[in-house]
Amino acid sequence: MSLAPTAAARSPLLVPLALAAALFAASALLLLIGALAVPEAVRSELKLAPILLQWLCKDGLLAGLGLAVACVLTQRRGAPRRPIGAAICALLLAFAVALLWSTTVDAWLYGRLGGQRRELEAAFAVSGLLKAAAQIAVAWPLAWWIGGRGATPVAWSGAARRAIGALVGGGVCAGLVLALQQGAAGFAALDGDGHRSGMSAVALAVGAVLALVAGVWPLRSGHGALGALAAAALTPLLLLAAAVPLALYGQALELPMLIALALALIVAAPLLAWLTVRALHRRGRPVAPAD
Repeated sequence: MSLAPTAAARSPLLVPLALAAALFAASALLLLIGALAVPEAVRSELKLAPILLQWLCKDGLLAGLGLAVACVLTQRRGAPRRPIGAAICALLLAFAVALLWSTTVDAWLYGRLGGQRRELEAAFAVSGLLKAAAQIAVAWPLAWWIGGRGATPVAWSGAARRAIGALVGGGVCAGLVLALQQGAAGFAALDGDGHRSGMSAVALAVGAVLALVAGVWPLRSGHGALGALAAAALTPLLLLAAAVPLALYGQALELPMLIALALALIVAAPLLAWLTVRALHRRGRPVAPAD
C-alpha cells in the first residue's frame, strides 16, 4: 500500500510547499535556459543583477500566491490523494496560462505602448500581477480536482503557520512592492539598471521584514495564508501613504534624514501591516492550542 496519501494527510503543508518549490524551481530553470539561449555577444552586455533581483521578486510573488491558494484548497478539500499527478497538472497549466497571457495581453500592450518605454514597463508590472493571479486561479483548483479529495478536517501546526506566514507574506509582498515602484516609475524620470536594481532591492528588503515578523509572531489558528496575503497587500498601501508627504515635503530635508526615514519605512510598514492583521485575526478567530 502506498504511503504517499498517509504522509500527506499527516503533514498538510507538504504538498503546498512542494508545489510552490517546484513552481519556483521550474521558473528558475526557464530563466537559465533563456539566458543560455541568448547569443554570447548580447549576453556579455547584459547586467545579471537587475534581472536576477527582479526575477526573485516576481517569482516570489508567484510562488507565494501558489502556496496560499494551495493551503486554502488543502483546508477545504484535504491534501490530494494523487499529489504527483496534481503537481504535474498544476505546473503544466500554470505555464500554459503564462504562455497564452504573454502572446495575447502582453503582445497587445507592446503594440499599444511600444514607443513609450516607461509607460510600457508600468503596464507590464500590472500585467505581471494579473498574470500570476490568473496562473494560480486556473491551474491550482483544476490540479486539486485531478488529484482527488483528501482527508478533512486538516490540522495545521504552529511551525506550519510560521512557515506559511513567512513564505506567503514575504514573497507576495516583495512582488507587490516592486510592482508599485515600477508603476510609479512610469510617471517619473527613473531609468537605467541602477534604478531597477534599487527598486528590486527595496522590494526584497520589505518582503524580508514581513517574512521575519510573520515567522516570529505567527497567527494562532488556521493555516494563516489569507492573513499573510492581507498583510502583503496592506504593506504597499502603507508605503504609498507614507511616500506622498515625503515626495511633497522631502526637499526640505537633508539627504541623511531622507535615508533614515526610508529605512524606517522599510521596517515599519510591514511590521505595522502584520501586527494589524494579527490583531484583527485574534479578535475574529478562536486561539488554537499551543503546539
